[in-house]
Formats: sequence, C-alpha cells, structure tokens
Amino acid sequence: MTQFFVAPDELRGHAGQLDTYALSTQQGFDSLRSELADMEAYFTGLASTAFQGHMEEWQTSARALTTALASLGQFLNSEAASAEELDAQLAAG
Repeated sequence: MTQFFVAPDELRGHAGQLDTYALSTQQGFDSLRSELADMEAYFTGLASTAFQGHMEEWQTSARALTTALASLGQFLNSEAASAEELDAQLAAG
C-alpha cells in the first residue's frame, strides 16, 4: 500500500525548485560549453582529438544531469497528483 507523508503542495514546491535548478544548470552548461569550444583552437592532432572526446563526454554527462533533475521534478509532480487523487477517493468514501 502506498503511503504519503508529505503534502502534495510541498511535493509540487520541490518539483518547481528542481525545474528551476535544471534550467539554471542548463544555462550554466551552455555558457561553459561556449567558453570551452573556443579552446578547441588551442589543440591540434591527437591533442585536438582528445579534447573533442573530453568535450563530448562532458556534454553527455551535463545532459544526463539536467535530464535527471527534470525527471525527478516530473516524478514529484506525478506523486503529488497521486496523493490528491487518493485523498479525493478517501474523502468520497
């Protein structure tokens, strides 16, 4: 049996914070990506290939983080809706 020990509004508040963090984090990553992309010109040959590989790895990890934050926010919103539905069912008897 599912039990909720938090108010739906509180879950939605945390979900909103996660959405804000995800957006802010993405904006920070976009800015940093732009700065780092300019550094590509510093490298040639194998060093350039290695730099590009590290950039791709970083971008993949950055995307995963922002996706995880957004996903967690969606989960909290979904759980808030489930809690409200359960409350309505219990109130209806």
